[in-house]
Amino acid sequence: MTLTNQPETSVSLGTGMELESIAAVVVGGTLLTGGKGTILGTILGAFFFTAVRAQMIALGAPPSWYVSFVGIALLVVVTINTILSKRLRSI
Repeated sequence: MTLTNQPETSVSLGTGMELESIAAVVVGGTLLTGGKGTILGTILGAFFFTAVRAQMIALGAPPSWYVSFVGIALLVVVTINTILSKRLRSI
């Protein structure tokens, strides 16, 4: 018996989204050094980047701007994360 009308999947689905995934986790509050982070924070980070992507598409921005935004946001959050973790260790 063969089933029909089954959705097909692609093995390349999600390729190229590694930077966005890592950025969503870090923006959500997970420390890159490990040990701290929540699922809710990760979900909120993913929603943030989804909202930014939707707005940039609506404004007609080139796709390269979104990738640049994700990279810059990741750098800013990692810098803040590093500064805060150093201050917490010194207390």
